[in-house]
Amino acid sequence: MQTFTEKWQKNFAALFLLPFLAAFLSSAATGSDYLKPPFGRPPTPYKKVFISNDPIRFSIATSKSTVAVGEEIELTIRAELMNIPSSVLFLLEGSNRFRLKLLVPNGFEITGGSYVDYIGDALSFPAKPEVSYTVKGRFVNASDNCFRLLRSHGQADQSSIYAEKAKLCLSVKQPDQSILKNDRARVAETCGDGVRVAESLSSPVAGLRYSYYEHMWSRSVSEIEGKTPVAQAVVGQFSLAPRQKPDYFGFEYTGYINIP
Repeated sequence: MQTFTEKWQKNFAALFLLPFLAAFLSSAATGSDYLKPPFGRPPTPYKKVFISNDPIRFSIATSKSTVAVGEEIELTIRAELMNIPSSVLFLLEGSNRFRLKLLVPNGFEITGGSYVDYIGDALSFPAKPEVSYTVKGRFVNASDNCFRLLRSHGQADQSSIYAEKAKLCLSVKQPDQSILKNDRARVAETCGDGVRVAESLSSPVAGLRYSYYEHMWSRSVSEIEGKTPVAQAVVGQFSLAPRQKPDYFGFEYTGYINIP
């Protein structure tokens, strides 16, 4: 036999749950969000945060955000050791040492600077808290425009695993096509006997202008005549680096030499 207390507890539980059950059935019939998690309120937005235990902060920067094809630029790569107490962040032994690799855009030609692939150093406080490197070069075409700086441990080489630490994207402008056409017309001018007429240039620009052609099936220079170039730009010297395919292509270079 059940006591009065047991019966009262069962009846109270049923009476307590009855209103919620009725409300749930009503919301299911009407399509209401009542009593659905989180009880009618929109979910709280959240953002994933990735915490790195790298004590070195890396950056890559330049003074220009927009450059033209053929224009010389200088990039600065900086590594700065942050003064983080060991009680705040656990650091692995050797984490103050690094080696770097810079992924340059397709169509970017390095001409100088202090940076070389797999360059590295060991930073410390207060003797050497930071170090910087420079990269000089120019875009020979605007097919890509982003630089990516990768970092690995102090003994890393080409077979090691690297992590991306910084990224820099620039706006690259194509050269003025009207200037290229005018330069080409001037080069075509010759004397009656085929000798090139000497010109006096007021503000010459260093470099060579090239026109790049594809589908050169006969591999003859005469095949260039009448073709429309795939790309045109300025480079510092004769180079096949701007080619966009391994074979059946051609380059036409134009420029001036100074003959006293």
